[in-house]
Amino acid sequence: METLFIEAGKHTPEVLLSTETETYSFSGKSFPVNPLPFYEPIIEWFEYFLKTEKITKEIIVKFEFDYINTASSKQIAMLLSIMESSPVNNYIKIKWHYDPHDADILETGLRFSEPIKLNFEFITIESKSR
Repeated sequence: METLFIEAGKHTPEVLLSTETETYSFSGKSFPVNPLPFYEPIIEWFEYFLKTEKITKEIIVKFEFDYINTASSKQIAMLLSIMESSPVNNYIKIKWHYDPHDADILETGLRFSEPIKLNFEFITIESKSR
């Protein structure tokens, strides 16, 4: 399956989705004015991946956001819902990285984990230089 790489922008996160390297990661800030065009190819990639790939081992999806707005949160929730409804959902593990001084990012991850029946792991990262 073709790798999807989106370089971080001023208002968008870096995204790397690669079956070759088994890397599925989101990092940075996410607050585009209209998140739908940004997240649409990501959601389509995951839908195709989860339907067509023969998945027999754990898939780790890493989220390491510095900031995420409400509109982006809705797209992430949709992505997590797609993962949850997949027949291979028991192989998916979400690693939610957060700065211990950023309660909002931790709270956002916790809100995602409550209704979604995926395996979530919360990982503290060292503070980034401000």
